[in-house]
Amino acid sequence: MLRRLTAAALMGTALTGFAHAAGSDFSPADGGIREVTLSSGGLAEVVRSARVRGTGTIVIEVPLEQVDDVLKSLVVRDSAGSVSGMSIGGASQVEETFRKMPFSPEDLGDVSRLVGSIQGTTVKATSGGRSVQGKTLGVSKSKGTDGQDVRTLSVLTDDGTIQTLDLSSDASIHIVDESMRRKVAEAAAALGKGKVDGARTVEIRVAGQGEREVGLSYVVPASVWKTAYRVVSGMNGGKARLQAWAVIENSTGEDWKDVRVTLSSGAPVTLRQRLHQRYWRDRPEVPVDTSAGQVPPVDGGAMMRLQEARAGALPTIQGAPSAPMMKSLRGGSANVAAEMVMAAPSDAVEATEGDVSASYPLPKAVDLASGDTLSVPIVDAEVKAERVSVFRPGADGSHPVSALRIRNETGASLPPGIVTVYDEHEGYVGDARLPAMAKGIERMASFATDRKVEISSSEKPEEEITQVTVADGLLRATRRTRAVVSYTVKGAPDSPRKVVIEHPKRDGWTFRASVPEEGEVPGAHRIVVGVSAGASAKVEAVHELTNDESVRLADVDADMLLHWTNGVADPRMAEKLRKLADARSSLAAAEAEIHEVDAQVQRIGADQGRIRENLKAVPAQSELAAGYVSQMRDQEQEISSLAKRRKELEETVRKQRNAVGGIIKTF
Repeated sequence: MLRRLTAAALMGTALTGFAHAAGSDFSPADGGIREVTLSSGGLAEVVRSARVRGTGTIVIEVPLEQVDDVLKSLVVRDSAGSVSGMSIGGASQVEETFRKMPFSPEDLGDVSRLVGSIQGTTVKATSGGRSVQGKTLGVSKSKGTDGQDVRTLSVLTDDGTIQTLDLSSDASIHIVDESMRRKVAEAAAALGKGKVDGARTVEIRVAGQGEREVGLSYVVPASVWKTAYRVVSGMNGGKARLQAWAVIENSTGEDWKDVRVTLSSGAPVTLRQRLHQRYWRDRPEVPVDTSAGQVPPVDGGAMMRLQEARAGALPTIQGAPSAPMMKSLRGGSANVAAEMVMAAPSDAVEATEGDVSASYPLPKAVDLASGDTLSVPIVDAEVKAERVSVFRPGADGSHPVSALRIRNETGASLPPGIVTVYDEHEGYVGDARLPAMAKGIERMASFATDRKVEISSSEKPEEEITQVTVADGLLRATRRTRAVVSYTVKGAPDSPRKVVIEHPKRDGWTFRASVPEEGEVPGAHRIVVGVSAGASAKVEAVHELTNDESVRLADVDADMLLHWTNGVADPRMAEKLRKLADARSSLAAAEAEIHEVDAQVQRIGADQGRIRENLKAVPAQSELAAGYVSQMRDQEQEISSLAKRRKELEETVRKQRNAVGGIIKTF
């Protein structure tokens, strides 16, 4: 945004009043605003000028809230002279005035406080029809008989008598001391000025030879200028008419008369600092040393070591088409043939492209009263434009959004702004937002819901083993997971559609689709499908994720081995895995039967413990005791059979483990 030098103060509340050169024949009319550059970042550069003869002082009035910005950014443009500096009134004249006064601003509003704060000053006080005169000793406060506060002035008269006077509401004080009267008057004047103090006088001292024009530039906050676009679509050849209007306000505090205005799309870094405010560095207080002190030792002669310590011009923005594209702007039903016509700007704007922004200097000087708004066309061009329907799953229900895909073919960057979309025949169709666009960039402006198109989707997860290898007793398997989303697009019954589906991305997954992919936007893949009038189309979007796994064959169970067998391309490898799965299955069955035998033995042992306890409680020769003994005899025989079966199973397990190990060795 800053052009030429640096400085720039501007629009947001630039200088009020006028600039003049002291000691010259300068006319106040020469000191107005000459140029203003507005940035979409909320800053502006103001350029003023004054005619100076030889050495002189340029004086301008600055709003108090802008003094910091002027101190930060003021640049003097004087190729035939030099600048020695500038001076500005203090940040707080009231504070500075009262620093040297024996009283405070609050004291001035209370007679008793004021006279009490100027002790030693000769005054004549009158209250309640009685007067005293002398040097003030102070004002005391006490309670009267009615409970109200009573303030009593004490003075020392010329003959050494101390007199007192109660100060009532009718009290008047005449300050006899001339010096103190001047101080009170100065303080009162400072307070009065402070109430209406909204500006500071800035004096810039310049030196040089002869009469010359001296420019002043400074940067201050400004109201942000806006862009409102109009676009008419539906033209032949995939084109649209794009027109941009800038909306600017004069917030400088003074009228613009014949001011050159430039609009910048830049968004510079903006900083503030209170340069006009006083700061005092804290200093630690060192106590006065009153101790007796010590006699320093005699220097022993030790050696002491000293330590050292661009803005290049671009082609002019395209103007209006050479022939009228449309003949009238009429409302009405769809049966009435109505064509949109936008009038071309009377003066073309020549844009310049910088490293970080584009500038749009208005072709004619501007007259604009303070506080008023101006809207002017700054872009008028034919650009490539295509109508599409954009579907964002989960965000727009079952209908896509109608959008206009616009390519910036204007030759310069376009600022962001709101867009009013017209159709060449239908008229107004919706509003949209257009982001900032560098030249040659395409962006989509979504303006309405396309209720004639309906889209549904379904998702099916899939998983498969794509490769299995075995080496050194390790099985390595490659697993592919697929998330398949099927979109069904039911087109409009009366016209074809180009549908753009923004399919959500999955980080780390690969992507492919059954229709062409236009690329990616943040968080989504854009896939495109054309649908004829009254037709439907199906689109499949596939995300894939591949994972590799490694396990020891000796630790893999039969079910997992059979699962991996499906992914083995080598038939011999697949057969070995099936044999290994059978062996692992037999081994697992034998081990499971051993566990069952052990469980039965534990149950019988628990039952025998119960029977032994019962035998202790019944007569030894009783019929019940004989029954318990018979049960235990049967259980012992069962335990014996189970023990024999366990030995057989242990041998089976040993053989199956050997078989598993033997098969693994064959891989």
